[in-house]
Amino acid sequence: MNKLINALNKYASKYMNTRIVFMLDMLMSVMASLIAVLLVKLFISIDMLNTEPAFVWLGSSFLVSFLLIYVFKTYRIIIRHMSLKDLSMFGLLAFTKTLIVGFVYAVLYGCSNEFNILIVCDFFLTFGAFFAMRILMLTAYDYVKGLMEERKKCQNILVYGVGVKSVSIIHR
Repeated sequence: MNKLINALNKYASKYMNTRIVFMLDMLMSVMASLIAVLLVKLFISIDMLNTEPAFVWLGSSFLVSFLLIYVFKTYRIIIRHMSLKDLSMFGLLAFTKTLIVGFVYAVLYGCSNEFNILIVCDFFLTFGAFFAMRILMLTAYDYVKGLMEERKKCQNILVYGVGVKSVSIIHR
């Protein structure tokens, strides 16, 4: 544990790499779309989403997510200082993504009741995934920062003794 804290100590004052956050946002967006497709396929209609429409939904979700995350630059939001305005950017991103992917799907395969449920599920899952990921990152950052602050308060004390292992260092 001490090695981990010491390794993370040099990154304590720095921000997380934006490429990592970009990839995490992409992963969350595509996984939310995948879960939405699976939920509709399992609980609503088995025939509605064959292999091709599901791949069209997921592929367009990947491309649209890539473009929108890059355009909205949500990966550059400082996690420590996230506000309601930043949260609304995630909502706008999820709404725009769902709207564009839904439009592409509707043009290719038409609209149905299952399609409407898929759009609603995809929006809420995408927004929830973005929100949950940011809360998780904020919590992890605060935890690691707290560990490092506690580590800085420790004093090293040299203890002399009479045995074979007579010199040792205690962290207090």
